[in-house]
Amino acid sequence: MKGIHVIHTMYIVSPHDSVSEPFVLRRMEQGKLVVMEEYQDLVCKKCRKLDEKAALERGIQTDVVVRSKRPFLASSDDLYLLDERAKQIFSALVPGEIHYWPIPHGKFYVATANSCFCPWPPDPGYRFLNGICDQSAANPL
Repeated sequence: MKGIHVIHTMYIVSPHDSVSEPFVLRRMEQGKLVVMEEYQDLVCKKCRKLDEKAALERGIQTDVVVRSKRPFLASSDDLYLLDERAKQIFSALVPGEIHYWPIPHGKFYVATANSCFCPWPPDPGYRFLNGICDQSAANPL
């Protein structure tokens, strides 16, 4: 743990539901939500969670297409998508706090927070029943 962080101001921003929410890192296969083959090696063998940051760093696949006129929406795999206009607004509101990952062949970006809060032992606010997964151990606060 690198230190204690006190939240002074918190903003919760949530997009409206959209009819055409694309998948970015996952796909539906035979009625199940699965991680795309290109990112399978980034799935933790213990908890089965995808390291989304590593997947985004690897690059978003060229077949991901966003068909929306909304400036801000959520993908079907629960990532925030912003167009250039929304990116400029968020960059002005919280400069340096959001990383933008461009989606190839489009005007949209995946937006992720530059910092996040992760549970870490011995935090009394969480129970760690089966130890720490590989992804958490590799990326502590």
